[in-house]
Amino acid sequence: MSPRSRRSAACVALGLASVTALSGCGKPGPEKATASPLRAIVTDPQATEAPSAAAPLARAELNVTVAPLTSRLRPDVLVTGKRTYSPTGLRALTALSPKYGVVVFRAGTVKLAGQDVQAVAVDPSTFRRFSAQGTAEATPVWLSVARGEAVLSHSLAKTLKLDLGGEASPNPAKGGDPLPLRIGAFASTGIPGTDLIVDDALGQRLGLPKASAMLLTAGQSVDPVVLASKVRRSPGAPCWRGRPAHPAVRQPGRVPHR
Repeated sequence: MSPRSRRSAACVALGLASVTALSGCGKPGPEKATASPLRAIVTDPQATEAPSAAAPLARAELNVTVAPLTSRLRPDVLVTGKRTYSPTGLRALTALSPKYGVVVFRAGTVKLAGQDVQAVAVDPSTFRRFSAQGTAEATPVWLSVARGEAVLSHSLAKTLKLDLGGEASPNPAKGGDPLPLRIGAFASTGIPGTDLIVDDALGQRLGLPKASAMLLTAGQSVDPVVLASKVRRSPGAPCWRGRPAHPAVRQPGRVPHR
């Protein structure tokens, strides 16, 4: 069996079982998180449809910029939790990935048109590097996030019959009045749990916990399953789900050709 085949087999085998993280679940009390399973999911970050963006509104306050894309990073392990990670946990997890190989963001569930929708709140300049080819390069999509607009996945937009340039009004995670948002773009990131993407300020208004999700890139010759296992054993880590996404060998700052 080839090294790549062994890596793929390892990912699939781990994906059929669940390993429970039993430590680092926060302070005692009514908000204490429950242990979450570690799951390995073999996927590939490919945009299922080409991204599309609405023409920006002609308002001076919406003249924003995002950092240019200099390289793409593979989202090898997705780490999610229900609460904000501690500074100790963040440092421990960040140390497992190459320099600049981690992005931290808000994540959670909101209500949109009566449905539970997985949402993230990100810095578009840094998060775009981890998204699928085609979406990462689509600067109008990330400018839309920077302008305070909503980016929806194609599948969510189709399910809810929402129009580009129209309005989406998600309800905050913990309830409250809906927040009307212009739909600035449709895009598929290839990253689980990103049906709704907004900027950090809107994420805070929607009640998404700060620093409750991370994407990590594995180093050269490091299998994502191994990286996920290291994340699970990392001291000070909170309760989370770590999911290796890709069995291929990685090199920091570069997306390997198949």
